[in-house]
Amino acid sequence: MITSIDELAVCIQAKVDKGELGFVETSVSHYHTKDLYGRRVVVPTGTFFTTAVHKVDHISTALRGRITILNADGTSQEVVAPDVFVTLAGTHRVVYVHEEVEFLTVHHCEEQDNNKVADALTYKTMLEFQHNDYLKFISETGLSEAEVHELVENLEDQVPMPTNETLTYVAPSAIDGNGVFAAADIEAGARIAPGRIGIYRTPVGRYTNHSSSPNTYYALSGDNIDMYALKNIYEDEELTVDYRQANQIRLKAAV
Repeated sequence: MITSIDELAVCIQAKVDKGELGFVETSVSHYHTKDLYGRRVVVPTGTFFTTAVHKVDHISTALRGRITILNADGTSQEVVAPDVFVTLAGTHRVVYVHEEVEFLTVHHCEEQDNNKVADALTYKTMLEFQHNDYLKFISETGLSEAEVHELVENLEDQVPMPTNETLTYVAPSAIDGNGVFAAADIEAGARIAPGRIGIYRTPVGRYTNHSSSPNTYYALSGDNIDMYALKNIYEDEELTVDYRQANQIRLKAAV
């Protein structure tokens, strides 16, 4: 089962490689000032495409046409030109073009070489974006990456998961090292497992990886910190949490 835009992008690419889907010709124009870059693109009717993962927010203008956008959180929206909206950093989408669409996007960018603009503005994958957001979080804490790893890997504050908590398991992660995965389908809003019992971290508190668009969150439950589902989660889907939100709950628990 496909559970992310990244997986859908891989599926689409596989169909292209097998000849089941083909590439389409698009018309692209580039515009530069000293610190702004504009990109104008025309995409024909009937096209599917995945958007790039941008490093910073930018302005998107639909000049003509009609599209449906599938967002990473599973929601969708229709855009009918003319329309103007802000595309946030880290946004990853799949787009279907109902009527030939013409888009103009405007970015803060000092790179003048059209062949290098993509590298300056975008990440190659969502995983790269999430890793950089994780590094940004670490810098916000005032700690080094090595110091954070030392704290995370400290065994003195870790305990096994209670035997009656059966909704998670730990396995190798495509994000980083080991991660926490759903052992069954979980409905949005449902309690999943304890991340911390008193002063001790469970495997959920130890191994859950960071995401700026997570599918879980932490909440205080007496002396414990429990994990809850932000959205419907499928069996074997990796569980992620925003470390900033997790840190806020940890600090509240310490008060």
